[in-house]
Amino acid sequence: MAWFAANQSLPKHKNTLRLAALLNLSRREAVGLVWDICAWALDNADADGNLAGLCEADLALALDFPPKRGKALCDALCGAGFFCLSEQGVYTICNWHKTGGMLAEKRAADRERKAKKRVDPQEHSDGIPTEFHASTEQYTTAQNTTADTTPHTPPAGESCQFSVVSSQTGTEGFDS
Repeated sequence: MAWFAANQSLPKHKNTLRLAALLNLSRREAVGLVWDICAWALDNADADGNLAGLCEADLALALDFPPKRGKALCDALCGAGFFCLSEQGVYTICNWHKTGGMLAEKRAADRERKAKKRVDPQEHSDGIPTEFHASTEQYTTAQNTTADTTPHTPPAGESCQFSVVSSQTGTEGFDS
């Protein structure tokens, strides 16, 4: 599960107040909308905050906003300073590197670390330094030769909850 930092100034920030006014929302609805954008964008924006391939109606649907008002929503997000619109018509979340961009970088580093681990199995991530893994000796124990190999059966009329059939072959099971 990913998370994003919720800045304490957002609820009364000038951009939030401007967004509320532009969309005729309460301040609290505008805060919820901005936080919804951040949560949604963690999985849908690229590392730079670009929302390529999404039109205004798509963005509106993603934020539970009426699709017919998608253009008004995106215009308001741009007017309030939350979105930018490129010359190519791609919406970008402003200052995304401060929130979701850091998560994208962490995810990329994790992917790289995991790929390296698959290639180099000597690289361990279990908290034990690699040099200890390399010098660990394998110890074996002698087989227990004193085990009773005769089947154990309960007295007539009684049942047994657990019965060791043979400890030498390692077959154990529940009897009823």
